[in-house]
Amino acid sequence: MNFQNGKKTMINEEHSVNTHDARELVGTKQLAKIMLDQETYFLKITKQNKLILTK
Repeated sequence: MNFQNGKKTMINEEHSVNTHDARELVGTKQLAKIMLDQETYFLKITKQNKLILTK
């Protein structure tokens, strides 16, 4: 983040950020398991096309 005029602004780093399509991650089941170290998280697409990440 960059501070300009006392406010937080995002620096455009789009070229350096990995982009993943949520629908490709979850596939046909609308749910994906994501591992971070020894923790498991679940990414779900709701009926209202919202993303929910839970532990």
